[in-house]
Amino acid sequence: MHPPSRACKHRKFPRTVGICRLSPMEAEGVPSVQSMEMGNREMFRTAFAGAFATALVGMGAGFAQASPVATVPDASYYNIVSFTEPNGLQHFDSTHLPTTGLHVQGANTSDIQNEFWNGTTNNNYGVPFVNTAIRVGNGVTGSSESQLTYYVEFTGNTPTVDIGVKGSGNATYGEIDGTGHAGNPGENQAVALMYMIVANDPFLTQVFREVASSDSSNPGTHLFSLDQQFTVHTNVVYEVFMDAYTSAEDKHFAAAGLDPYFTVPTGYSILTSSGIGNAPPAATPIPAALPLFTTGLGALGLLGRRRKKRALRDRQS
Repeated sequence: MHPPSRACKHRKFPRTVGICRLSPMEAEGVPSVQSMEMGNREMFRTAFAGAFATALVGMGAGFAQASPVATVPDASYYNIVSFTEPNGLQHFDSTHLPTTGLHVQGANTSDIQNEFWNGTTNNNYGVPFVNTAIRVGNGVTGSSESQLTYYVEFTGNTPTVDIGVKGSGNATYGEIDGTGHAGNPGENQAVALMYMIVANDPFLTQVFREVASSDSSNPGTHLFSLDQQFTVHTNVVYEVFMDAYTSAEDKHFAAAGLDPYFTVPTGYSILTSSGIGNAPPAATPIPAALPLFTTGLGALGLLGRRRKKRALRDRQS
């Protein structure tokens, strides 16, 4: 079974339109994010429109004091890890179900060019955090993505409340040994994007938006750290979108991760989608998959060196 191409993947999984093709520069642009936001909310509009109508009064009149929504909508998930060898053979795994992570790893043992691939997604929705990381060897291309959309409501007896938002994100890109082809920024990149908007809002009312990105024009590790207060309406559902995306080709690696956290004053409550927690972020969000690469790639590299030595001996004999 072969994975769809990028274009086909987007047609099959329309929720991924936008972020998985964004360059870091595009990730900073409002139009691309708006198109992604609109796609994310289409699945939610029909089921939630009736309940949310009582909370929206219009841009001019603002929000009315509303009763808490009986049930916060369910979260939606998307994870994929995909690789293509130089000969066109593809390896992938993907799911729209909640998962602690995917892992795709391998090497072409019939070739002496040290072709290998190793990619993971790593998630804990009880925090929540999403991470992804990828490494590829000679001539191999790949991408990995972990996406989470969930909903949060701040309940209380006043029309508005000042909430605390803490969040952290990381995006890392680099070369494995300095001999790979850097390619275009969109072919080797890491993007960590997180935002919160009013759910089902046609005006895309945004509370916050944070992004960290790294690519061949801006390599290394780039972080964002959010620690601010925002005034939001009580008893209104908000949508939180998290997307960690990486792509790499020809002896490159990339990693990305996200971790948000909300607080409210005494007397107020936070409701989240079923299965989604709300825990303080880690001080330095590093994808848990990276230690795996240290051992996994060492074994693959040793395998490649042994193949090369064996091939040289065969030629000399």
